[in-house]
Amino acid sequence: TSLRWVGAQKTGQQQTPQIFFNARHLGGLAELVEMMQRNEFFQWYEPERYAQAAALFNQLISEHEILVIGGSYCPYCSQAKQWLDERGYPYHYIETDKVDEATRSAAEIASQVSGQQTIPNIFIKGEHLGGYDKLIGEEFISLYVQ
Repeated sequence: TSLRWVGAQKTGQQQTPQIFFNARHLGGLAELVEMMQRNEFFQWYEPERYAQAAALFNQLISEHEILVIGGSYCPYCSQAKQWLDERGYPYHYIETDKVDEATRSAAEIASQVSGQQTIPNIFIKGEHLGGYDKLIGEEFISLYVQ
């Protein structure tokens, strides 16, 4: 109970559990669930790695007009690459199941930034396009020719 009292003094909250990450107070169970639903666990749990991944993601979308994040097992990813190849569009492809941890973390940032949890996850000139259906639709051309 003395630990509960110290926690209440530090946070101003009586509820248990009190959850902390890296000496930062998150709150209780409800706040943990909300944080997970917002896909923010990574930045709370490993803030330095999150910052490095965010910097790499920003570098990737600024260096490549078309960035496609996919996987070797994904048929829509293969179709997206084929569609771009057939039309001669240069693009950078990240195959999340075959890259290093830093690049995989940057792909996680892409999901968080875009709100899209599926692949392919496509960015055009730094803007989120969406998946394969958006690539072959009118949305691609309107972003690409800006």
